Amino acid sequence: MFSMEYFNYLLKSKKYLLIFIFLITLLNIFANRKVGDTLAVEGVLALILCYVLPVYFFYYVHDKKAVDSYYSIPVSRNAIVTTGIIFTIASIFLPLLLTFIIYAIKTPLYIVSTLYYCFMILVIVATLVIFNTTIYLIANNVFDGVVMIGAYTVLPLVIWIMTNYLMTTYVAGNSYYDLTFASYLSPVYLSVYSFVELFDKECMFGYLITLLIYLVVFTTLLLVGYKRRDVSRVNTPSSKFFAYPLVIYIYVFISMFTIATGNNFEYNGVFDFLKNNFILYVLLFVAFVAAHFVYKRKLYLSYKLPLFFIIAMVISLAFTSIFKINEGFGLSQNYKTGEFMRYNYNIWNQDDKEILDLINEHDDEHSYQYSIFIEAVNFDTNSRNKKIKSEYKKETIDYLESIRQEGISYFYHGPRESNSSLSVDTYDNKNYYSYYYSLESDISLETLIMLAQDENVSIVISPDNGFSYYLLPDGSLSINNYLTITY
Repeated sequence: MFSMEYFNYLLKSKKYLLIFIFLITLLNIFANRKVGDTLAVEGVLALILCYVLPVYFFYYVHDKKAVDSYYSIPVSRNAIVTTGIIFTIASIFLPLLLTFIIYAIKTPLYIVSTLYYCFMILVIVATLVIFNTTIYLIANNVFDGVVMIGAYTVLPLVIWIMTNYLMTTYVAGNSYYDLTFASYLSPVYLSVYSFVELFDKECMFGYLITLLIYLVVFTTLLLVGYKRRDVSRVNTPSSKFFAYPLVIYIYVFISMFTIATGNNFEYNGVFDFLKNNFILYVLLFVAFVAAHFVYKRKLYLSYKLPLFFIIAMVISLAFTSIFKINEGFGLSQNYKTGEFMRYNYNIWNQDDKEILDLINEHDDEHSYQYSIFIEAVNFDTNSRNKKIKSEYKKETIDYLESIRQEGISYFYHGPRESNSSLSVDTYDNKNYYSYYYSLESDISLETLIMLAQDENVSIVISPDNGFSYYLLPDGSLSINNYLTITY
């Protein structure tokens, strides 16, 4: 599996490149900057090399003369690819290891921790190199290989953006949908994120296990694919399923779903939607045909192209419509709760007579409108999430949840313009989550006084001229906040 002779050959033939890499590393180490910055710069350099070196060291696979020369040497194919991969990983890992050891000495880190972090860096580099090499060898020429690496690198990000757009458009309350789990679906982003969060031991174990799984899977695919690779594929169209065919069609599907998201059939109808987005669909079809031209290196016109395009359009429009009609399949009802939870209720330009009379009893200048801000928290953020003396009263929880349910209903069935809103913020010891709802309701003085009975609730009433007041549990107003909430 490993050939020392071939490794020495690579060492001699690529020595100038290796010298250049180590010189850059040394310049980075001795530059006048903090040791953490040195490690960060070396990490960026390593990431770039994880993309460049697989293409450079395995260029021969896509060159007819070079591949014949390589396959004529007395070394098995498995030994060639295995030795080449090890050489590539070593070329990236060793300079990075040198930088990290200097970082560990200056920090300093314990020996066990240093060994663990070094192993983690090795796994990250190996995963990126083997993944990019596997993708590069899917293609049949250098250009297509580079395109495939770029396409598969960007693909998870594009899927994430489309999914996030879909969720925030059709799931009430979500201005930003949490898709942390999606990083686990991409070896590239997981590797980069693992390096960025290298010293976060709480999440590193899960990342390490996932990266090792990716490492085993792509190493197997690389060895099997390289062994079975037919020399006659060199400089021919990259027609394997996981090359252009899959990449082109999956990107078209994603684009279709992005256009279809936000359709308003219930107001304007299907034909108005298609008319308004006609140019987008035409441009997408032109890009679809152009992609096939790049793929086949000739103009390809077939009934299959418009047929697939129409089917993809129908599927995307049908799915997004069903998703909206079913109110996000119930996802609006699910939101993350945690140790810290805060409700912020805002209502602007109200004119309830009872509340105005109460304001005008304290305000010399007559007010005609007011705004209300309600903040309810069940943990004190300045005491490391220790509980305040009492939990929410049941009435508070029931009312705020009814307001949230009203916001969900208003999201799907009401106009988007509103004078009131509710935001719900939660914290689960690691991440903050925020949910936002537009509302269509006034709030009575009786309800405000009921909420004010809860010591976890702070209510501020702001008239259109004059001071802002705190509503006290007895129904009176005060310029000072006598409640137990602290910030």
